[in-house]
Amino acid sequence: MYLLALNDYAIDVDWSKIDDQAPIIATRINGATFGVRENGPLWVIYPFDSNIRFQDEMIYASSVWQLIAINAVAP
Repeated sequence: MYLLALNDYAIDVDWSKIDDQAPIIATRINGATFGVRENGPLWVIYPFDSNIRFQDEMIYASSVWQLIAINAVAP
């Protein structure tokens, strides 16, 4: 899956790193929407503290903020 950020940061995320629990695409923080100044309005995020498998450099790199495009290509 290809992710693109507002600042042209892009990354290909390995499908094996995606499941029904993570990542999520956050649209709110504590119930409130957040804008570009707060790294929004969309942020790909993982539950880093919930499992050691999310404490990985590739996972950190795929936590894209200011997300503007997703291209989901078949694995």
